[in-house]
Amino acid sequence: MTKIRTHLYSTAKGDFDCPQQWKELLGQDVINGKYPYKIRLKELHINSQKFKSLCSQSDSFNRWYDSLNHKIISFRYGQEHGFQSLKKSPKPKVKKLAVKSQSRTLSNEENSPSVKASTDKFYRHDSRIEEFKSKILDLLKKSGLHYESTICIGKYKADFWIPSLSVAIRINDPSTDNQTYVGEGYTPTPFLYHQQFSDAYLRNEAKLFFLWTSNNTEKTLRILKSKLGLCKSNKVYARKLYVSEDRTGLREFMDKYHLHGFSPASMYFSLRDSSNNIHAMMSFRRTRDLETVELARLVIKGDEEVIGGSKKLLDTAIPRLKEQGFKQLLSFAYRDITPDPWNSVYARLGFTFVGFTQPGLFFYAAHDIRTPNGTFITEGVYSRQKFQTHKLERDFGWKNAHAGDLKSFGLYTLNDSGNLKFLLNLQDNGKNK
Repeated sequence: MTKIRTHLYSTAKGDFDCPQQWKELLGQDVINGKYPYKIRLKELHINSQKFKSLCSQSDSFNRWYDSLNHKIISFRYGQEHGFQSLKKSPKPKVKKLAVKSQSRTLSNEENSPSVKASTDKFYRHDSRIEEFKSKILDLLKKSGLHYESTICIGKYKADFWIPSLSVAIRINDPSTDNQTYVGEGYTPTPFLYHQQFSDAYLRNEAKLFFLWTSNNTEKTLRILKSKLGLCKSNKVYARKLYVSEDRTGLREFMDKYHLHGFSPASMYFSLRDSSNNIHAMMSFRRTRDLETVELARLVIKGDEEVIGGSKKLLDTAIPRLKEQGFKQLLSFAYRDITPDPWNSVYARLGFTFVGFTQPGLFFYAAHDIRTPNGTFITEGVYSRQKFQTHKLERDFGWKNAHAGDLKSFGLYTLNDSGNLKFLLNLQDNGKNK
């Protein structure tokens, strides 16, 4: 017997036109509460072959299910450009709950991949997950840190737990952690899923790192090593380095050491040694607000701990920024790898945490795609800008297509946990608190 559990979200009000026989079978429960509206298909115990047969024979169910999927995507796009504004406030004091690790052992029959995929809502059988997990294990073993293989807070399960640092690590793969894929043993992850996942851990004073297999593995492991404080044996002191505005080598430095690589900017500052080797850098760019400038990139050389590096770069940049009339410095931190805003480099530099942005939107090509006009899209993750509605026919030859529904072409919407937003008032004499 197979247990199937599904959670679906929609913006529409009222009941849905689901065939009556399927309502009875699935136990549909529509909750007409505060937006968004949630439909729960209760746990269904039914032979998996019979379920597949019913799905293939019931045209009315397929039509209803397809329309529901479209409404899910509509909800996603309705929230795309929103921003979750929070009041400026100190770190909330929350009651620390006991965190229990999962210890259930599967029987030999349950250990088969097909059974695990359908019985465990959180199970992801992609080989990339296992390969990535083995590299995390190697890192943790070499570090000497005590860790547990599984941790669960509420319904949110992470792959590793490091008690001494209150750090949890969750490994995501875009093939199974996207918003619109529906397959045996999988359910679409709602728009706010990863953000709510992070919120649950933050409320319990645990720092959750989301590591995606689609990102460069070497860079991800290097960043994780730095975040876990495992670079202390290789210290470099900023007082022995000089600040340079030379742009030579900065693009390569960002591509090598920043998770998202190079980003264009108008001002660059780097810390270099006597041999002109780069150890850290900051870049700044203008925003639409003429009085606000953005700290676009803060990059530290991997496997190094540059003592006082960020502060020295910022202290050098602030007078230059004030000369150009800027009154406020803005920056965003990627929440997947900066889970605690009150214990981040920005907080230590005197920035004020403003709030969380909405989750970012990406597209995942589940396989290599050849479009009608001959363009070849390889399997991987892409920015939402690449597949905006007005570009679909022009760049790919997809007529009458909409960015909200590209899964028929093999493209699925993917969300992260968003960003942390920080502000620094440059008029406070440029002093970092």
